[in-house]
Amino acid sequence: MHSTIAVWSNRGNSVAFANKDRAELYTYAKPDRLDTRIDNVKVISYDPGCHRNNLKALPKSPSDLNAPQGIYFEKYKTKWHKIGTIVYADVPDTGNVSLYIFMCNPSISIMGSATNKPDTLQNYGYTKKRGVKGAGNLNWGVCKVQWVGVH
Repeated sequence: MHSTIAVWSNRGNSVAFANKDRAELYTYAKPDRLDTRIDNVKVISYDPGCHRNNLKALPKSPSDLNAPQGIYFEKYKTKWHKIGTIVYADVPDTGNVSLYIFMCNPSISIMGSATNKPDTLQNYGYTKKRGVKGAGNLNWGVCKVQWVGVH
């Protein structure tokens, strides 16, 4: 079974990172959320920076069943929410990627929300995949996760 790829967006808010002996502030580009002709499917379009290769592993069409699944999270105020499941991704070699997302029922998303990523994953039945090269970093926006079940 493939890993699941989790994509996190803080919706363009600035984030402080430690760089040697000082903090630096980094602002991610805010992704665009676009409507599609399909009910409950939205397109998230943004420049993924260094995560482009990881996103290329996502399904390239809705019928691509051999690719890893994807889940998309966004931060609202202080809590992370599962926004939906990534149905497929258009990931060109340059420019913006387009993630086609089947949107969750909002009440289900709110039930699993938490203020930090590990607790949010646990609430939805996942954990960060560890000990595997290329699994990504939970704090950098894209990482591989694995299903462990809801407790």
